[in-house]
Amino acid sequence: MTATGWRRPVFRRLLVAGVLALMAWADAGAQTSTGTLRGRVLDEAGAPVAGATVRARNVATGAERTTLSADNGAYLLVGLAPGVYELGVEALGRAAASRTVRVLIGQTLMMDLHAAAEAIELEGITVVGNRPIELRTSEIATNVTTEQIRSLPQRDRNFLNMAALAPGLTVSRDQMNRQISAGGLASSKVNLFVDGASYKNDILEGGLHGQDASRGNPFPQLAVQEFRVLTQNFKAEYQRAASAIVTATTRSGTNDFELNGFVYGQNKGLVEPDPGAVILCDEAKERGDPCAPEPEYERLQFGLSAGGPIIRDRMHYFLAYEANVQNRQAQVTVGRPEFRDQFAQYEGTFDQPFRSHLGVAKLSYQPAENQTLDLSWHGRFESDKRGFGGQTSYESAEDVRIGYNVLTLQHSMSAGAWFNQAHISAQRSTWNPTVVNEDQDIGLEYRGVIRIGARDTEQRFVQDRLSFRDDLTRSGVRWAGNHTFKAGINVDFLHYDVEKRFSGNPVFVFDPAVSMTVPIEARWGRGDPGMDEGNVQFGVYVQDDWDVTPRLQLNLGVRWDAETNQFNNKWVTPDSIRARLSGVVPDNYFTRGTEDRPMYLGAFQPRVGFSYDVFGTGRTVVHGGFGVYYDREVWNHLIDERFRLQWLHRTFQFTTDPAAEPTKIPWQDEYLSREGLESLVSGVNPAGIAEVFLLDNETKPSKSHQWSLGVRQAVGDIMVGATYRGVRGYNLFSWYCATPHSEHGYCGGGGAEVGLPYSVLLSTDEGRSWYDAFDLTIEKPYTPDSRWGFTFAYTLADAERKGFDFFTLDFPGVAPDDWPVIDQAIEKHRIVASAIVGLPYDVQLSTLIQLGSGVPYDRRDETNGWGPRRVMVDWASQDAPNFRQVDFRLRKDVTLPTGGRVGIVADAINIFNHDNFRGYEPLAVFSDGTSNPNFGKPQTWTADPGRRLQIGLDFSF
Repeated sequence: MTATGWRRPVFRRLLVAGVLALMAWADAGAQTSTGTLRGRVLDEAGAPVAGATVRARNVATGAERTTLSADNGAYLLVGLAPGVYELGVEALGRAAASRTVRVLIGQTLMMDLHAAAEAIELEGITVVGNRPIELRTSEIATNVTTEQIRSLPQRDRNFLNMAALAPGLTVSRDQMNRQISAGGLASSKVNLFVDGASYKNDILEGGLHGQDASRGNPFPQLAVQEFRVLTQNFKAEYQRAASAIVTATTRSGTNDFELNGFVYGQNKGLVEPDPGAVILCDEAKERGDPCAPEPEYERLQFGLSAGGPIIRDRMHYFLAYEANVQNRQAQVTVGRPEFRDQFAQYEGTFDQPFRSHLGVAKLSYQPAENQTLDLSWHGRFESDKRGFGGQTSYESAEDVRIGYNVLTLQHSMSAGAWFNQAHISAQRSTWNPTVVNEDQDIGLEYRGVIRIGARDTEQRFVQDRLSFRDDLTRSGVRWAGNHTFKAGINVDFLHYDVEKRFSGNPVFVFDPAVSMTVPIEARWGRGDPGMDEGNVQFGVYVQDDWDVTPRLQLNLGVRWDAETNQFNNKWVTPDSIRARLSGVVPDNYFTRGTEDRPMYLGAFQPRVGFSYDVFGTGRTVVHGGFGVYYDREVWNHLIDERFRLQWLHRTFQFTTDPAAEPTKIPWQDEYLSREGLESLVSGVNPAGIAEVFLLDNETKPSKSHQWSLGVRQAVGDIMVGATYRGVRGYNLFSWYCATPHSEHGYCGGGGAEVGLPYSVLLSTDEGRSWYDAFDLTIEKPYTPDSRWGFTFAYTLADAERKGFDFFTLDFPGVAPDDWPVIDQAIEKHRIVASAIVGLPYDVQLSTLIQLGSGVPYDRRDETNGWGPRRVMVDWASQDAPNFRQVDFRLRKDVTLPTGGRVGIVADAINIFNHDNFRGYEPLAVFSDGTSNPNFGKPQTWTADPGRRLQIGLDFSF
């Protein structure tokens, strides 16, 4: 699409969003970025105090919010930016008094204020220092605080690593796919909000921008103030997530100028070889060969942030920048010694540079006591040269470039019992693997020896999002108790732009057993690689937080979402495909566009929850809830319906003996080029179609049903919780083969058996998932006064599934609704614990401990041969070794005469150097009936890193 073609829709969308914003500007936020204080004002005798002024002043910025208590003493302060507040009560005939309290993101703190003659007391909640413990909520949520982000050990400053503190949430251990998942559902079913803006990736896997196939971070950790992980029962204001929500708030400038920074370094001398490399070295020694040389590696992470006042108590700024500079190497070797001289020029050690730059700029303004205005920008720019090593030469490298820009404007306003928050954001995200060596245009693959020449594929994915959201809250409504009503609307204008040049550079394949000069085949793709679509997402919700009694609260809400182009709604099946497959597949797989694929309008999502204060002390709370949560499918999973018909992939098979192999092309040297293959196109699969994908017109968006029941108990300043959680996934999308081969079951070749020139794959939304878990949590918040804190989370989980892989090809000939239910490969037992301890002499020790029962793996038996119809599989039947990782951080703070601070930091990741693998050899029995001696052995390429040390310093002025 041309630049001109995109500008006009963007202008129209900006104009529409601006008009909507102005219409909503007149009032006063969403829990996605703020917190709430609520309770009653009572006198010495416990009687309600009406008309008392409750004032909350942000200690750092001077921003104030006030409200009046109602006739029954009830007060509510919503839309509070996370931070420490001076909370006070002023009532006629009573002395004004105050104390500080800390509000975390997403929390709703129930706090009764006792206004006595000379003091203010807080009841109904346990307060540790100024940090309350949230008990009265139906949500299953974990808050990760500023202290934890700053103090807990981690290797790469990705704040999402600490989402693992939430019970039942899994952070991928694959260093190239730092994704999070929960509830037995894929990582694409999560959503991330930063300052209220959704970072949902509609196009690619990972759920979040940039978290698919990247070693980088989504956001500069210096700019993250805190975040909240909701794994269950989140309210109606949250959209497009079937499993979990992460909502983060960024730091803002304060009335005091503050400068912070850090420098962390690591090289190969601080890194133990990963256990996979150790195994390969041992195997080399057994053969009498030397071990592969340890590759060079170094990493430098550094960053700087600054914030302060522009107008004291009114306007503040904050800036942050972080860089991650890595220099690593990959070894390229020739696979067979007899060919080493021929390809010696390609062997050696080659650099794999990685560069990441993250930035944030934020301006906060309070034009009046009842208003706030925040304007922020976030950028990510990443480059990673990779795709070579082993038997793949540096010539075949790719540069994976990831980037996005997010611009957000948020306005909040309160007026009596009303509060409104309006939010506009504009985003562009890109994922763009490019060919590094552009001077070459073909690749040469010598099987088992080496792959040289240009990389064959490059891709470009772009997602543009213009989002408007408005949330309106009305508190103090009395009817059979106290009600706080909330309603909201969001409208997102999206544009998806994709180019996929699969085998755009042809690859010629040589078999050394046949010839090293004449290829046996060539693969080449050509046609139109580009696809772009527009989409509009919108949703509305209403919600009532109903205090039925001072001890019982009900959370009642309903949400509705829809999209104009969720399932290629405008696509029209070509007449040639319709004519050829009519009678072969059902008619609901052919479409004439929106006539056959109208918008899905059935995404109604009731969400209910309750919390009950058993003894009225605020220390023993029973909670539970049920909700329906709709998500969406990754667009890249859907576009093959169109892409496979416009980007045509051909395989040319060659021979030097036409008499013995008459179906193959007699080789001529001039074929070894693009032009040479072009001359053969008309004679080799002229249509160029190998597979046809057909999407069911009745496909529904994926969803989950979630429910929970639990209890929380405050024991002194420690909170203990026990919860059962259930999640059921529905409408989970997959492709399956409609024409599997009758003998081996593979899709390839199956079309010819039924007289088709191609294989046919059909979509299904019959995928299902079942997840049940029991959580035990213990938390003692860290505070500067106590100087210690810890968290503990144990999860016992069981999960099953039916289908829902991107491709479900393991049950050929079986209708999707009859697919078997199989075990999911998840850990049955998992423990995550953390601790922060302040020691004498300004020394701090912290730890993060992760223990798991291991992810089970499949057992495969090929006695009957290869292929889905032959291989016997026992799904997730084999127990893997336990997973263990213990990390430590030790820091020493030095206070400078000027009042600043410098911290010397040492991190030890996997300090006990435990061998952790993510995969094990599944093949148990070969096709000849003999046992595989390698069955159950770890797959070396799935090894987690060994022990790693990191040293550095941070500072604050």
